[in-house]
Amino acid sequence: MTMNKTKEKVKDWFTRAGQAVANKLNHWINPLSLTTKKKGLIVIGLLTGMVCALLVIHAFYSKEVSPVLHVDTISTPGQRSSVAKPDVDSERTIRDKYNRMMHFKQLIDKLSSGDTCVRDSLLRTYPELADSLNTLLKKYY
Repeated sequence: MTMNKTKEKVKDWFTRAGQAVANKLNHWINPLSLTTKKKGLIVIGLLTGMVCALLVIHAFYSKEVSPVLHVDTISTPGQRSSVAKPDVDSERTIRDKYNRMMHFKQLIDKLSSGDTCVRDSLLRTYPELADSLNTLLKKYY
């Protein structure tokens, strides 16, 4: 019960504070003419846009290092292509390549085992593979 009372008191205080701020702004802004209000809105919009643009530009050119959080700067495609790729593949990349190779091997084994259903379904789905599949089977099986 006391927790609910405390929550209600805090909620009421925020409601009263918000209402007081709204009333103060009303007394400042309402006497202004409509053109002044529009100009003020445009100025605030331009300032907000400039701050956002500066934050994005800062992200491109910032060299600051944070001891708490490591954040990479935004790189453009030209910068990404010039970065040297590591010679050693990560374990995940090697595992992915191995899984793709094993999947391909299983597919070839199914094709060569005389299971014509698999081969025929592949050819029906991808008719342009007919020459490639026949060449592959002749060369390896």
